[in-house]
Amino acid sequence: MHLNREYVYDGKQYELEKLFVIRDITDENAAVIQDVRDLIRDERKVLAKPTLPDVKPEASAQTPSAANSTTSATSRCRSTTLLKMTGPNCLHV
Repeated sequence: MHLNREYVYDGKQYELEKLFVIRDITDENAAVIQDVRDLIRDERKVLAKPTLPDVKPEASAQTPSAANSTTSATSRCRSTTLLKMTGPNCLHV
């Protein structure tokens, strides 16, 4: 679902069926769906271990300016489509 950029409000009443466009994107995201499934499987393997791995923060996480960097969050995304689906913070499930 997304906004219809061509919709013009007449000043009286919103026509929501014209304001929003609904489109099925399941087929377009089949690869992303598989990527998410793979990520979840990998995460479950890590969580099933008796001890968690010792993961050091990246150097960019050590400085306050890293929060403003577009590369810190986006570079960790395995798929640009996944990034589009989840926003600039690239939610990993």
